[in-house]
Amino acid sequence: MKKTVPWLLLCLMLFFTGCSFPVSWDPLARPAVSLDADYITEPQARIIALDYKCQFEKYYRELFGEEFWSLELPDGMDYETYVKEYFLFRELSAVLILDDLSAEMGISLNRDETERIEEAAEAWFGSLNETEKAFTRASKKDAAGILTRYFLAEKTVEKLLEGKSAEISEEESRVCDIQMIRADTLEKAEELYDRISGGESFLSVANNAGEDRLLKLSVARGELVPELEKVVFSMKNTDISGILSVGGRYFIIRMENSRNVLLSMNNRENLLADKRFALWRHVYEEKASASDIRRDSGIWDAIRLNETGEYGSSNLFSYIE
Repeated sequence: MKKTVPWLLLCLMLFFTGCSFPVSWDPLARPAVSLDADYITEPQARIIALDYKCQFEKYYRELFGEEFWSLELPDGMDYETYVKEYFLFRELSAVLILDDLSAEMGISLNRDETERIEEAAEAWFGSLNETEKAFTRASKKDAAGILTRYFLAEKTVEKLLEGKSAEISEEESRVCDIQMIRADTLEKAEELYDRISGGESFLSVANNAGEDRLLKLSVARGELVPELEKVVFSMKNTDISGILSVGGRYFIIRMENSRNVLLSMNNRENLLADKRFALWRHVYEEKASASDIRRDSGIWDAIRLNETGEYGSSNLFSYIE
């Protein structure tokens, strides 16, 4: 999920480790994540942490409640630790690696890019409320520094992808909005299906079918079991399936919207990022395997995503897109 989910996260979610090129070195700053002489400072790390905090709260607080950051996952890790480890740390580590590659490849920013970064940093900083400023402990200079890193990382990716192409079709990226009735027995499913076939509206039957019967979902390919996916992605708007049996339960599906345009566009970007990464991952992985990213545990532990207060969605990267 980042920068609206950050482009880099989409590419590099499962990979991490190091670098040695001081893009925005500050002798007075305390490193949060580092390799050799190069590092990302605490305020810069907190800027990215704020983005993750706002985005995860936007999507998950409604589902799991105010205390969702403390929810324990199956592996015993709470949600806050999970986001910090598998999103924040890996992303910052990836940025360091890519910036190191940019130095080796002679990639730098031009004047126009530098000016855009300065303007974006100033606009972002001006958008923060006092709670957000206290959380990030950041200045306009910190924002410009981390933006510079991401810009260099993106230019490095583009250089590595020269001469290579990645395409995602509309059908591959399509996301559907469906309504689903779930029944625990075939007898119940047949009763509900007969009512729908007899002229009752799908939603009326679903809403009166009992607790937790109606599910409303937006689904992409790969998110449903094959038995359901095959049916769903063959349906047109307002189509109603027959009774589908999966895992001892029974389902009746109505196609509400066979192509959610916005979600399909977002999914296409995600899939494209995955495919683009696959085209140059060997270069990244070779660098990562020889790198040794370190972090300051005191700083890392002090970044608390579960802090309460007035937090918005001040996304630094939205000011430069």
